[in-house]
Order: sequence, then C-alpha cells, then structure tokens
Amino acid sequence: MVSTTDGDLPQDRAEKHFEQAKKLSSVGKGSSLEAERVIKEIYKAETYLQSHDVAHFLFLGKMYKQQLDISSAITCYRVALKEHPVNLVAKKLLYELLIIKGQELMLLARKMNSLIKYHAARACFDEALEMDKDNVRLLILKTVCHVHAQELTEAFEAINKVIKPAYHPTAEMYILRAKIYWGRGLTEQGNNDMKTASMMDPSHPEVVAFSNRSFVKSEQLYKESIRLFTQKKYKESLLSLNHAIHITAEDIKLLIMKSKIH
Repeated sequence: MVSTTDGDLPQDRAEKHFEQAKKLSSVGKGSSLEAERVIKEIYKAETYLQSHDVAHFLFLGKMYKQQLDISSAITCYRVALKEHPVNLVAKKLLYELLIIKGQELMLLARKMNSLIKYHAARACFDEALEMDKDNVRLLILKTVCHVHAQELTEAFEAINKVIKPAYHPTAEMYILRAKIYWGRGLTEQGNNDMKTASMMDPSHPEVVAFSNRSFVKSEQLYKESIRLFTQKKYKESLLSLNHAIHITAEDIKLLIMKSKIH
C-alpha cells in the first residue's frame, strides 16, 4: 500500500483515481491512447489498497474488452471473482469471454495446426463449463477440441453428454460422434451414427458424402459377389453380398441377388 503525504486516507486517494478513470472514459473517444490513460488511473487507485477492489477490476475488464484485449479482460474478471466469488456480473462477463477466447484459439489452432492451441481452447471451455456444466454448445466445442488434439476418449465422453433425449440431439452431433467412433476403429458404430444422422438431415453435406462413399463401396462388393457367384463360390459370394447389404440395406438388387445365391 502506498502512503499518502497530504493527509488523505488511502481509500480516499484510491477513490479519486478511480473517479478520474471513469471521467476520462466518459469523455474519451475510445482510442488506445485514451484507454491506456484510463487503465493507468485504475492501477494507481489499486496501489493505495491492501486488497483488490472488485469495482476496479470490473471497470478494467470493460476497458480491456473495448480494446479487444480479451485475455487481459478475462484476467480482470478472474480477479474480481477471486475477491467476490458470487459476483454475478463478473461471472457472466467471464463466461462470455471464455467462449470467445476459446473460439479464437480454435481458429488459430486450425490455421497453425497446433495441438497446444487446441489444448488452450479446451481449457477455456472447461472453465466456462464450471459455470454452466450442461451447456450443449460448450460440450460440442470441447468435443471438437479433443478430437483435433487426438484425445478421442475424452471427446467420446464429452459428446455422449449431449446425445441424450433430454438435449434433443441433432444430426451434427451424431456426425461428430461417428467420426470419433471411426477414429477409435469402431467402424460399425460410426456407420450407425451416420445412418441416424442421414434420417435426421438427408441433405447434410457430411451425410451426402458418406452416402456416396457407401454406395461406391457397396457396388464394389456387389460386383465381387457376382464374380464369385459365376465361379460357383456361393459361400464367398454370400459373405461379400451381406457386407454390401450391411452398408446399403435399402438397395433392392442386393436382396434379389441374395435370394438368387440361396
């Protein structure tokens, strides 16, 4: 704590600097230079106090946010919550900025192909989830980070929290889980999730791409079945055909061929 020389109490000195900061902010035009002056006044106010003032750090967070310094704003709201854990304003603002910061880090991670950035983004979402543990959007963002960071077990746990009737799962959620299944070598489970997604949203680009790949694979198996059939290798022909039916069960010609083999 800084001592005073003119008889004012430290709290009074702190209040004067804080009032000056608010005055500068209200008359300023939002330039970075003006913001710097405001921030300096608040930090001067803090030097007169033995503990952090919540109002000071809420104001600091606002200033940093206006200057698009999200990381510094997050730090300010964390300090405010440390001093006053039930402060709803600080909690709300921190929650919102953690999501923004996490998404920014995801974009950087994708651009830089950086696992570290994905880990940092996921940490932001984890912190936000401490305030809203059942938020579907956050759980999906967290899942995506785990997938890109090659943490498939953690990704699977996160996505399973939202694929429940109570959360009204979407085709997008099933597509995401299908990719996790495939990444873990569980092809059939992944295919089943993609089929569920296709019933929910047949025109989804991922669904269309999966259907096209499935059709090509099914056709290859169908032709192989015919080749084996002409060689009178009926058992092998049936195995190939059953594989094709498993992929595209709605294809009538496959069922006709199966009857022919039998």
